[in-house]
Amino acid sequence: GSRLGDAAAEDANLGGTRRGSRRRHGRLADPRPPRGRQRSPPPQRYSGATATCELLYARGARVQRHANAWACRDAHWAAMGNDASAALGWVRSKLSRDAWRAAAVEAQAQGHTVFHKAAQRGRGRTLAWLLEDL
Repeated sequence: GSRLGDAAAEDANLGGTRRGSRRRHGRLADPRPPRGRQRSPPPQRYSGATATCELLYARGARVQRHANAWACRDAHWAAMGNDASAALGWVRSKLSRDAWRAAAVEAQAQGHTVFHKAAQRGRGRTLAWLLEDL
């Protein structure tokens, strides 16, 4: 396959399920696990896949333009990664200073900002970097 296709296939788990697989009776299924059960994401999910991000960006993907059903954008996802500092640094490098500041404090549907996402996952160094950078 193409380099883009190979990279997208390799990192397919970053975005969750296949297109349409969450649809049930014409509407989106609830992405939360049933009560009493928790889903564990695969280890590769949310990792700092900056090489793939760079490849997609070079092919026309844009940063912070789209949100999922929970209103999470690229910066929210980057803050949840195993290498959140690298992923957020990549997002930061693609945005203007004002757009980066807006992305860092933008709340998603549950009211979580990039700071919340990093803190929920114990990313202390990332939080320190964010505070210093902003």
